[in-house]
Amino acid sequence: MFERDVLLNELKQGVMEFYFKPEDIPLPIRCTLKPNLLPSSFTNDKDLFENFCVDNPTKIAAWDVMKNKWVVFNINDIEYVQSQDNY
Repeated sequence: MFERDVLLNELKQGVMEFYFKPEDIPLPIRCTLKPNLLPSSFTNDKDLFENFCVDNPTKIAAWDVMKNKWVVFNINDIEYVQSQDNY
């Protein structure tokens, strides 16, 4: 099992590629919470994000750098994670 705080910290440092259990999400997603990779509108939504983090202790909301949209996933559904250095 992955620790949410560790994953959030890693996401704030760069891009992470998440692989999920086959029945949940078939393709990997590349996500980040690194400030310079987030959309400019994020600064307006920061309070919403902080509230989401408090209210949903088993979920992570992150910016999908491939699809340019926010995604939410359950940490219990993660099979493995890889750091992506090319961003």
